[in-house]
Amino acid sequence: LKFPASRKFPAPPKVEADVIRVGREHAISLPTSQLEEAFAERLNPEDRRTFLDLCSHIRVVGRRALDENAIGLKESYNYFNPLNMGRRLALGRYSDEEIMELENEFLELFIQMLGFGCFRILSDKEALIAAESAYLLDLPVDIKEANLDAGLLKRYIDKRGDSLRTHPTLQPLGDFMETDRFLIFRRGYGLDSSTGRFIVERLNVFTDRLVDSVTSKVKAVLGISSSDDAAGSEGAPDLVSLQNAISFQRIRLENMSTRSLLSLWKTVTIQEPTYKRVVVLYRLSELSPDMEFSKAIHIKLFRDVPLADVEVVLPEKQWRFNTLDSLKLAATSTAAFVTLLLNEQTDFVEGAYPFIAAAFVLAASK
Repeated sequence: LKFPASRKFPAPPKVEADVIRVGREHAISLPTSQLEEAFAERLNPEDRRTFLDLCSHIRVVGRRALDENAIGLKESYNYFNPLNMGRRLALGRYSDEEIMELENEFLELFIQMLGFGCFRILSDKEALIAAESAYLLDLPVDIKEANLDAGLLKRYIDKRGDSLRTHPTLQPLGDFMETDRFLIFRRGYGLDSSTGRFIVERLNVFTDRLVDSVTSKVKAVLGISSSDDAAGSEGAPDLVSLQNAISFQRIRLENMSTRSLLSLWKTVTIQEPTYKRVVVLYRLSELSPDMEFSKAIHIKLFRDVPLADVEVVLPEKQWRFNTLDSLKLAATSTAAFVTLLLNEQTDFVEGAYPFIAAAFVLAASK
């Protein structure tokens, strides 16, 4: 089709996409009945009924084993459930050694059940992706480690560390050994996409690039070498080998061109792979204001968590200012301070205090 020369259509913004490779899941995300029917259709009518009866027996046996483990896990967790007041009082009759044994038994059953569900512990590479990239979460996150108890997992590792070296749910074991305050398990992969202008998020990316550019020029003038640029130019690390991998295309605001502020008004689509299920286990310490009782163990389940925004599931997290918010606060504070210095009238200075306080509040809010 040829349009008139006077009629011009804006070209879509150029987007640089990167690709991340993840491992194939051990579970098949299809109903069991659908798989059985698909296999049965390949058999002749005489063997079809025999095959379906065999599948039914296998399903009953497997379900019975899972139900027994689930009942044992539920009974074991009742001692540490923050909402179970009766078992909480009953736990007071046990000695410290018996309570530790109950804790280890619960953790063993918990990790075993997650293994049956094809969950895997979050690895260092996956945590690195969340720390170095962003999808819809553009605020830095810190963990209040003092509010998390480190004794629960440490005792379990010290007692059963040798038997965990071949545990498939906890591979790689090095990540598990270094995690002494919480556990994060994930299962399944999906894909999430969002369309919009994302003005605030893109403005923050533009500010970060501007600050990084000024910082690099200052370092060049001062003769200070830095390896941040070389590390930042690399793509996302592959989580598995290339032979057994699934590729997902990532479209992030960090890779989009922001040569001018006018480009911030263009509608774009961003895309990021997600974990279909994420499970977090932790215990609060006595320093945490939210602690119900000292032996409580918290378990949380999340759905469709982007790989780049895994920080949202972290326990006892606190948000920090990003670059744009810091500049807003600095600019507002500087303007208020200069106004006070330039005005020598006492009445005006006393009347300016409420406006200065309001300016601080507006600058700190987002």
